[in-house]
Amino acid sequence: MIFIRLIPNQHGPHEDQHFATASHPLSHVSPNPSLLPLESAMSPHPHRTALGVALSAAALLLPSLLQSQTWTTVNLHPSGASMSLVHAANATQQAGYAIFSGQTRAILWSGTAASYVNLHPGAATESKIHALAGARQAGSATIDSVIRATLWSGSAGSFVDLHPTGATTSMAIAMTATQQAGYATFAGLENAILWSGSATGYANLHPGVATQSAILALAGNQQAGRATVGGAPHAALWSGTAGSFVDLHPAGATESIILATTGTRQAGFATIGGHPHAALWSGSAGSFVDLHPAGATESRIFAASGTRQVGHASIGGQFHAVLWSGSSASFADLHSLLPSHYTASEAICLWTDGAALLVGGYGYNATTAQHEAILWRYTPPRAPTLSIKGKKRVTTSRPRLVVKGRAADADGNLAKVEVKVGKAKFKRAKGLANWRFTAKLRPGRNNVAARAVDSTKRKSRTAKIVVLRR
Repeated sequence: MIFIRLIPNQHGPHEDQHFATASHPLSHVSPNPSLLPLESAMSPHPHRTALGVALSAAALLLPSLLQSQTWTTVNLHPSGASMSLVHAANATQQAGYAIFSGQTRAILWSGTAASYVNLHPGAATESKIHALAGARQAGSATIDSVIRATLWSGSAGSFVDLHPTGATTSMAIAMTATQQAGYATFAGLENAILWSGSATGYANLHPGVATQSAILALAGNQQAGRATVGGAPHAALWSGTAGSFVDLHPAGATESIILATTGTRQAGFATIGGHPHAALWSGSAGSFVDLHPAGATESRIFAASGTRQVGHASIGGQFHAVLWSGSSASFADLHSLLPSHYTASEAICLWTDGAALLVGGYGYNATTAQHEAILWRYTPPRAPTLSIKGKKRVTTSRPRLVVKGRAADADGNLAKVEVKVGKAKFKRAKGLANWRFTAKLRPGRNNVAARAVDSTKRKSRTAKIVVLRR
């Protein structure tokens, strides 16, 4: 699930220049209480100077998911922009914002930098997309100096104002196909809000025990985020009403926030011993699982889908985009996939169909001194393919038959073609793309099977023919 983020620079986290206020719903995400505007990005974080922290050698061993050659990275940074960032992604689109000539504009991409569409409403001075579901987008637009929750359907002209009557600010941070969620400020206090497509169609989920609250993630009938209880932000979970509120704050933590949910598992972070730790829950405070990587100084999960989670970890004094698969040991450094001139990065959103992965966020380009929208794309390795030429049933009187066919591997890793007759072991054929094998035939029925094998020992489907020797 997608949410608004504080934007760290290459040295440490700093708040986005237009939301650097103590009342911002994610102010507690940053460990720095005096949040700095983005234009101060070159100032080092006070907790991060000369740390010299590095991951242990064991932690730097990347899992097989990153060792494969099926990852690609795409720079989505629009021409002419001074900054860009991806907040949300699905199978075909990415959404977030870019800054042009000092003006922040809601942006929708379709996989390339040149594909961007500017969704900025004409009456607004700034706009951002924080969430994406189907053909709709949700976020905020500043109109007459008021930050207003906003809904789009793919164009600037489709803008819908979700700002509730009586609120001083509002923001849509997460969404599903039918609902949008975030917060609205009433009498100076943020209230968790769930919309259904209009400014009047909303439910206030603010818990009675909390002073402030915000929904930061949605999945199905579950809402998740934070509620300030006893002066500290607590990880919060709802099921459509204020009365359904569940406090997921783990024992021993000083603060906790949920930033993503799959509907069954919740993800975010909990501050333990003064350091934010990436965290997973399963609906209760007692289900808390610490995903903090060994050797990192801080970590957070920003998005989750299926069994995967993405976020960042501070490594050697820099934020690195990272990927988890449900445990601390599963940590993988996505930053390592970027060119060397990117000195920091964050993974902010995630889409998966269970096999392919799309991760969106940003990388800090030290050459251009810009935060640039980045898309990490993982395509699962594909098995090779093989076919046998000719008929599937052959009759011959000869003791041998030359079997021919074609083989291919979309990943370019075709290693060999193997053929067997009957219950014999597979034997290597001659050739690869165009292969041939001389099969020795017994009188009667001979079952001939062939398969292609790639360099990772992934096999094609077995192709078969029947040869009858008279």
